[in-house]
Amino acid sequence: PDNREWNRRHISRYYEVFIDTPMEQLVQRDVKGFYKQYLDGDLKNLPGLDIDFPIPEAPDLRILNDSDLDALLLHADQIVALFGQ
Repeated sequence: PDNREWNRRHISRYYEVFIDTPMEQLVQRDVKGFYKQYLDGDLKNLPGLDIDFPIPEAPDLRILNDSDLDALLLHADQIVALFGQ
């Protein structure tokens, strides 16, 4: 079984939060230069490009991260409300 399935079966308070970031945003935010290196042919084995990243089928919470950090942080209260205590 995959890790997510194992986690759900064996960790009593396991919650899956998928922060869904479009590839264009990942490339734009590329502060370490990984995507540029990949696109230039200098780097291989980058998840989402030549290594498959399986998108969660049924996360407990999906957050679209297509804006800036401030917009992402607005979800903190939602996460605490759903999973906190």
